[in-house]
Amino acid sequence: MNVPDAARDEFETLVTGHLERTTVHKKQVRAALASAKGEGAEVLSGVLAQLNRLERKTSPLYVRLVHALAAYVLLPDRDWGLTRELHDAVAHSTKRFELMFEVA
Repeated sequence: MNVPDAARDEFETLVTGHLERTTVHKKQVRAALASAKGEGAEVLSGVLAQLNRLERKTSPLYVRLVHALAAYVLLPDRDWGLTRELHDAVAHSTKRFELMFEVA
């Protein structure tokens, strides 16, 4: 996975950490989206789209990656450009190419 170096440590910690339920992450991301503007709103919408694509049959690794992404975007003081890159890395790794902002 091509995680941006500046996000690697935090993201890897989130990937191996406690998993919230998908519904909890969706609720948290929707709440953040309600007050977000510009690039932040765009990235949060992308994360919500990734969460909405999770199914019972989704690979456990893919679930962890998407959940870690959702937790990452909720951390304070996000660099939205970096978070956009991380979003695309997760979308690419989970084979959700249509959800990427930048076509690879």
